[in-house]
Amino acid sequence: ISDMITIQSAVRKMIARKELAALLYAKRERAATRIRAAYLGFTARLNYIFTVADVITVQKSYRGYQARKMMEGLVGSATKIQAMLRGAFARRAFEHVTESREIAAITIQKMYRGFVAYE
Repeated sequence: ISDMITIQSAVRKMIARKELAALLYAKRERAATRIRAAYLGFTARLNYIFTVADVITVQKSYRGYQARKMMEGLVGSATKIQAMLRGAFARRAFEHVTESREIAAITIQKMYRGFVAYE
């Protein structure tokens, strides 16, 4: 009977060791799963942050492009307005010069006619 007890004790030890190994394996699996989940979550959040940063960069670039295009149109419009105003001022100055020349010519003619009539 003592041999039977020894054999049973050995078998129970072997079964206990297998159960302990299974429990330790399960514990390690849970720990590995948690570590992997934490890492995947971290990388997903990091990827999201980089994606948002990239989207912001693209939006910023496009808005800058749009603003430059709009400014080109406004600069072109401003140039046209300036040219029109310069032309109007130049025409007005030319009319003033022509009027003063006409007045000078009329004055000269008047003086000449007066001189001719006096003789």
